[in-house]
Amino acid sequence: MLKGKKIVITGASSGLGKEIAILFAGNGAHVILLARSEKKLKEVKKLVEKNGGESSIFVCDISNLSEVKNAVGNIIQT
Repeated sequence: MLKGKKIVITGASSGLGKEIAILFAGNGAHVILLARSEKKLKEVKKLVEKNGGESSIFVCDISNLSEVKNAVGNIIQT
């Protein structure tokens, strides 16, 4: 059902965002992980890929409009 879909998840470095990322990736989605902590995002990326999922990471504070615009631009380019 999610195979081939790309899903952007904010707050993906912990808590509900992290769990959603792992769940969606496990169901075939390519999860695009956004959060402020690159270190934590890399840990989630490892978990996703360890379970056979695909992911990309983008460091972004969604309370900062210029960071959001930059992240969206990078996601579209990728």
